[in-house]
Amino acid sequence: MIEDNLDETKLAKPNTLAAYTTALNYFTASCHKVDTEDIDRNDLVKFCAFLRDEKERAARRVCNKFENLMALMKAQRICGLVSNNDWPGFSRPEPALPPVSC
Repeated sequence: MIEDNLDETKLAKPNTLAAYTTALNYFTASCHKVDTEDIDRNDLVKFCAFLRDEKERAARRVCNKFENLMALMKAQRICGLVSNNDWPGFSRPEPALPPVSC
């Protein structure tokens, strides 16, 4: 499965390897398919819901883990399963401005 790609990723920095490993572990917990050829759009959408609902991750974390998984899949030449609308999003909070004194 995608785990085979982690061998190549081990050449990357330790933080990258840790992020990819975590994303892959979460994906294998949410999707029990063995072969990459069997993975479809629905599995990836369910992965986002799994992170949000089961793991109670914030929107930013869901987005990061999804991007990590998609990078691993792209390295395996698995592309085009999701559209731009399927990618999880998040909004950055507006920074608090200091009070203006006159």
